[in-house]
Amino acid sequence: MKDFKDMSKLERQIEMLKYCHKPRTFTEIADHFGIEDRTRQRYTNDYLEEMDFPGMDINVHLENSAKGVRMDGDEERYFASVHPVCLALNMSQIFLLTVGLLDRIPEDDVMYEAYQVIVNNIYSQLSGYAKEIVDNNNHGHDFEEIWSSAFTSETELFKEDTNSHKLLYLLKSQKAAEITFEDSDGKAVTVERKLSYKNGVLFFLYKGKKREVNCKMKLNN
Repeated sequence: MKDFKDMSKLERQIEMLKYCHKPRTFTEIADHFGIEDRTRQRYTNDYLEEMDFPGMDINVHLENSAKGVRMDGDEERYFASVHPVCLALNMSQIFLLTVGLLDRIPEDDVMYEAYQVIVNNIYSQLSGYAKEIVDNNNHGHDFEEIWSSAFTSETELFKEDTNSHKLLYLLKSQKAAEITFEDSDGKAVTVERKLSYKNGVLFFLYKGKKREVNCKMKLNN
């Protein structure tokens, strides 16, 4: 790897993003990359607060006690969960990860919307030539540019009023969630469960049996 001081600004941003996949204090960041105290403000502004990649609005989140985060010390921490930072693909791979991906997911599937966000992230960054190929062979799927939200943190996605993002986060994190649904008698029931996924079915256990997750269920973290 190049020495940090010999990298371009974009290369430095990428390396700092990757380093902040685990929450880091500025002291840790400065020690790791050899940043001097006199340039702290410049690095904070240019690398930790204003990440500008083509077609993407990426934020490094600041964690501190004022935001309800339990801190080990007094120093606030920087955190970013964006992956991968760069992924170069040919047109066949682009087609597979846009039209091909949505072809595999029924539109009434609880996860369809989450997959569509990923597809639109890819579509937003394509050239006019590539977009034309996707549009002319879209198999009935809708694609749109979403420049302002090409990357959104998982915690921000969970705040949105859409189950697909919440389900994806809960399945990945294996955190228990409050799930409210109607039982066989039509009564509202709330349980705290972890989600599982097997053979294309997303489910949780209720009274010893698998209960498939559907769009009518209410989820709370």
